[in-house]
Amino acid sequence: MRRILILIIMLTDAAILYGASDPFPVPTTGNDIQDAYLNSGKWDGKLVGLAGLIQDIKDGNQGKPLIRVSLRKPNENNTSIWISSLVKPEAGQIQRGQIIRILGYLSLIDSTDLLTAETVKDPLFLMGFCLVNQSNKIALFLPAGVKQCSDWKNGTIPKDVRK
Repeated sequence: MRRILILIIMLTDAAILYGASDPFPVPTTGNDIQDAYLNSGKWDGKLVGLAGLIQDIKDGNQGKPLIRVSLRKPNENNTSIWISSLVKPEAGQIQRGQIIRILGYLSLIDSTDLLTAETVKDPLFLMGFCLVNQSNKIALFLPAGVKQCSDWKNGTIPKDVRK
């Protein structure tokens, strides 16, 4: 079985997360995701950065978590979204009540993915490959996306390399 190497970066300086240049930008709000749910075909495959408060964590595919987050304002409908993490955090790195930032691709639910389809009842979920926990200052990046995660850390939402 092929193992995915996880690059873990400890962010020791709070200025990295809260500095004026806004590393790890999160322009996508709860209202945006509400629009995505109503117009899922338009949003499917879109690369987004968002932030939210972890509400729930469940076991996902290959031992990687499914994380439900309540999204930041403006969020008129108290919208939340499930994130299917493409990286596997170690115990305690991601917990309920913590605030995380995520970069990933919005995706329609695949009915053949029974585990995700059973948990996620919304029309879309986020396949997150860069996660930054603002509560404990740990960043988890999928090695295959390290260039995009690095761009995100430097303050830009990267271009979609899949197109």
